Amino acid sequence: AHRANRFAAARGQQIRGLCFEGFQLDGINVAPVDSHSHGLISEIDGSVGSGVDRVEFVLRDGHREVYGSRHGADRDHGGRRGADGDPSSHKLHNEEYLLAVSQEHS
Repeated sequence: AHRANRFAAARGQQIRGLCFEGFQLDGINVAPVDSHSHGLISEIDGSVGSGVDRVEFVLRDGHREVYGSRHGADRDHGGRRGADGDPSSHKLHNEEYLLAVSQEHS
């Protein structure tokens, strides 16, 4: 059976960071959403091997929040990457917010 750690921002909040205890997701950092602001995160980047090895949030102010290792386990275990060899990434539109995260494990 799979177990999952799930966290969601409260109404009027958005996720701006993650909290880990070792490899286990155990919380989130949040910031308020106001009617005039854009989502704080502009891009979500990452790499995977036998699991998720790295997650990176690129904030709109240029700051980066990195969790895990860029070349750790994915290098040793044949990590999956995009067609161009880069870790997979997803750009968020200005009006998009990160509201919930989940980590599943067996």
